[in-house]
Amino acid sequence: TRNQRSHELEMSDGFFVQKTLFDTLRKNHRFFYDYERYNGTKFGYDTLHLIFELAKNNVIMVGGNENNYEGLLEGIRNIIDLIPVTAIFINRPKADIIKSLRGRGGKPAEIQARIDNINQRWYEKPKKTADHLIWNTNLQASVDEMTRIIDKTLTRKPKEGL
Repeated sequence: TRNQRSHELEMSDGFFVQKTLFDTLRKNHRFFYDYERYNGTKFGYDTLHLIFELAKNNVIMVGGNENNYEGLLEGIRNIIDLIPVTAIFINRPKADIIKSLRGRGGKPAEIQARIDNINQRWYEKPKKTADHLIWNTNLQASVDEMTRIIDKTLTRKPKEGL
């Protein structure tokens, strides 16, 4: 339910909907996982989109929020019991995140609220195990590592019985 940023594309970067539509979708079990952010915005992970991705034979989940990691995995696994999921946790230094927030611009009060949230909730590593951890201090190195992980994941043989 957050506002779409000027550089974001509808359906590619997300679906940006009003809270009433979000609540209707949630009530009708359209999301396999949803949550509310610190500022009242709501996020939901669409079950139909996940099913389309599963039809391609694999799901690669990229997560950067410890608070949502466990719920996402549980939501995915509740849809289909034995699906191959690769969890990639990407993080970067807190100072870099704050610098990016300030550089994006926006209303000072909103920027400060996001910075306060990061100061309260930032963590270096996930508390739960991820399949891969990428520490993003160099964009090209991180992209290369992500590409290597994806290539390896998409070319591995499925587990027996899948």
